[in-house]
Amino acid sequence: MSTPRVLVDKNTGKKHCIDGLIESKHKSEDEKLRQTFGDHTKLNASQLLPKVDLRSGMPPIKHQGRVNSCVGSAMAEGYEYLLKKRSRSGIDVGRLSIYYNARVRGKFADGKIIDKGSIIPYIIEVLKQFSTCLKSMWPYDIKKVNERPSDEAYEAAKNNWMTRLLRLKVDLNEMKTCLTQEYPLIFGVKTFGLRHKVKENGIVPMPKPGESQSKDHRRNATLAIDYRHHLKTFIVQNSWRNDWGDKRYCYNPYDYMTDDDFCFQGLAVRQVETDDIDYEHWIYDDSIDYQPDNVDEEKPNEQEEQNNQDNQ
Repeated sequence: MSTPRVLVDKNTGKKHCIDGLIESKHKSEDEKLRQTFGDHTKLNASQLLPKVDLRSGMPPIKHQGRVNSCVGSAMAEGYEYLLKKRSRSGIDVGRLSIYYNARVRGKFADGKIIDKGSIIPYIIEVLKQFSTCLKSMWPYDIKKVNERPSDEAYEAAKNNWMTRLLRLKVDLNEMKTCLTQEYPLIFGVKTFGLRHKVKENGIVPMPKPGESQSKDHRRNATLAIDYRHHLKTFIVQNSWRNDWGDKRYCYNPYDYMTDDDFCFQGLAVRQVETDDIDYEHWIYDDSIDYQPDNVDEEKPNEQEEQNNQDNQ
């Protein structure tokens, strides 16, 4: 297994993989896979709700462990939300198989499959080609991160659900439209905001002047499942340990999410031709404040370390 880059919390000693997303401008040759969310649906400002919260319908957040599978994990969690919404029961999909197939699509010239992360656009292509098996067919065992899933897993995936994935612009209205219509939003983010000052309340600070130009940034895939307009904040879930942020949730400012220097490769997760928009999670009362009024500045309490020991 390769050596992932991790954060080490000085207080707990816990580690989080931080470099599982490869930034890319790749565009699929298949025109259907190049479709954008804004070409299909968009609400104007008056149609958007003051807040949307999909958390009650989300499956439990799963820890990705000491591998760079954040893209596969974010995709699996968005997919499981749609399946739960449709079937009213929890279904675990094979997120390790999603991660493996995305790396096969982008494998190195020597043909080796290594644990170096993956590209969000490849997820669109491999899910169309393979769909995904259930977790029971290919469990999340990080010791097998570079192993090809079994033939039985690929065969079972043929009978499973297909997902429609639409690209999103780094645009506030488009992102809020996506969540208002109850579609989880996968996106890539540079991790300086996640690495520094994300305390127990989960608030992600804006970078200081000059900080955003640093080359010492990693990239991570996360899933937006909520926004609060009066706080100008998106609520985002991360596949790190339960003691990170606000129990794996963080609060990203609008300005952070709509700056393409920080946020990129947005993707709406939809079920193919079976998603009926309902109003189950539409919330008009925006009086609850999930963040404290004052957030004290604090020095970063993490450092980067390279370590290849498993620490789940």
